[in-house]
Amino acid sequence: MASPPDDSYTWVWPGMVLFGLGAGFVLAPATAASISRVPHEVAGMAGASVNMFRQLGNVLGAGVLGTILTAHFSAMLPERLAGAGVPSGVAAQVESAAAHGGHAPAGAGAIAATIARGVAGAFTDSLRPGWLIVTVCALVLAAVLTFVLVAEKTAAHRK
Repeated sequence: MASPPDDSYTWVWPGMVLFGLGAGFVLAPATAASISRVPHEVAGMAGASVNMFRQLGNVLGAGVLGTILTAHFSAMLPERLAGAGVPSGVAAQVESAAAHGGHAPAGAGAIAATIARGVAGAFTDSLRPGWLIVTVCALVLAAVLTFVLVAEKTAAHRK
């Protein structure tokens, strides 16, 4: 299912607000919980470990999302350009420029808006699978950690 490109960011801010609220409700208590569960002598190491894993997740998440986006964009671009009516020769030049970081093909001024719509559409379509994969992975990881930690606490509580 193709979605039309949109220059407006009005569809982005509700998700950003929700993300910010969720981060505020989760990150501070997670750090506090990790510090309060260890002896005072190693509380600094516990806090540093939480921050290190948070930063590692940020870097890996962006890297994985960028890789998925790039791969899907390369696959979607020919289809979107053809669907927008860009001639195959010009479309091949645009695909090469997108893959190698080049400029728009010479003489494409008359169909520049059509090319822009095709490129924007391919980019928009390429965001969806990346976010879906990252979201599913995060939810599975959260479920596994919750199960392991609850099972561990329940086993310790029974003793």
